Amino acid sequence: AVSQILGPDIVLLGTHFFCKYPVQIGTDKPFIAWHQDVTYWGLTPPQVAAAWLAIDDVDIKNGAMRIIPRSHTKGIFNHGKSQKVGNLLSVNQEVDETLLDSDNAVDIELRAGQASLHDGLTVHGSSPNRSMRRRCGVTIRYITPKVQIHREPNQPFNWYPSVVRGEDRYQLNEYLPLL
Repeated sequence: AVSQILGPDIVLLGTHFFCKYPVQIGTDKPFIAWHQDVTYWGLTPPQVAAAWLAIDDVDIKNGAMRIIPRSHTKGIFNHGKSQKVGNLLSVNQEVDETLLDSDNAVDIELRAGQASLHDGLTVHGSSPNRSMRRRCGVTIRYITPKVQIHREPNQPFNWYPSVVRGEDRYQLNEYLPLL
């Protein structure tokens, strides 16, 4: 599925588990603010295909990912700091909701084992888990060899990419060998 989007040459940029547990009474309600994946990742050009693989069943009640349709066509939005307590994003980033058409947001409900794909420019987020069930998934981030990874001191991520399909004819990045 990723090769249909990115082509025959694919680099695995990284993976990350996101788990939201049922909210305990009297605690902050963890959520993921509206954001675009590529904002702080140090990629030129900022092109990523992100797979979100459901480990558990994911629905609205346990905090399914929500996307703003066609937001990936509008470039990179300005990201500020979230004023709400509980944002699970690493640098507390957030797109101001007044800049978005959030009334038309789409919830991505998945059964365990199903996956969704989204562009790294797609504005997305998720609400707190208001169920009694865990909501866990893994993001799998892919780029092409045409994307250069910049390692900058203020960058919150250190990528250790690997070519997982095809070849790298550009030699812009260093890769971990596949075992």
